[in-house]
Amino acid sequence: MKKLKKHLNNFVNRRRTVRRQLFTITAVFILIGTFAIMLANSRLIPVIYTVRQKQQLVVLSQQIEKVLCDSDDFYGDMAVIEENHNIEVEIYKSNRLVYYSAINSFLQDWVENSGINLQDVMRTKKLTVTKHVEGREEGSCFETLSDESSDLQYLMYGKQLNDTTTLKIYSQLNYLEASSNLTTRYVSLIACATFMLIITSMYFYLNHFSKPLIEMNKITRDMAKMDFSQKCPPYSNNEIGELGQSINTLSQTLDRTLKDLKEKN
Repeated sequence: MKKLKKHLNNFVNRRRTVRRQLFTITAVFILIGTFAIMLANSRLIPVIYTVRQKQQLVVLSQQIEKVLCDSDDFYGDMAVIEENHNIEVEIYKSNRLVYYSAINSFLQDWVENSGINLQDVMRTKKLTVTKHVEGREEGSCFETLSDESSDLQYLMYGKQLNDTTTLKIYSQLNYLEASSNLTTRYVSLIACATFMLIITSMYFYLNHFSKPLIEMNKITRDMAKMDFSQKCPPYSNNEIGELGQSINTLSQTLDRTLKDLKEKN
């Protein structure tokens, strides 16, 4: 315990050089910035992904509405949209389910013309609404749903296309959450790697930056001992270089003055 206390006292009382102070202060600020980026990344990325997914569902609803009105190959176009965007679609007419992504096009066409409700002939998901948010457009809404049978989470966008037709688009939140976590992990790794790179580069730069100050400090100490033989080498064209020139001028002036005094004495 006494040895540990002794080491701590030595560390606290150690002479604080400019290089060490600059390095410590800068490293602390960079570290704070890195943690702030990682914290914001872990909190904001899931929100950004969810907002983006909501915007995409709104755009997809417009595409599906256009396919409903103008497409000559409705089932083929719907299959392409669903596969490209990893979504499931339900279409209701007069509260009767006439289209569902999991059913092949032949059966859907047969059901639609027969007047049978798909919900009566198939086993649908047992979804429980966990969150309901009204959409910006009239007759639209977003819902977060949970499937009791598979523990899957869904983001659903519902929209009333006309008086009789309702569209519902489902997107898996589990897939969205996995993508969000992957992005968060990669951004955190990049932030840590960038922090280490900056700290290493800063260490070597501060060594280069503080070297002239250390040399000038040594020369001024020699001057205090009446040794004017050492001169500051030419540094860069900035305040440090001007300071070195001023020290050289002061050294020459003091040396000449002392020699004049000795000669007069």
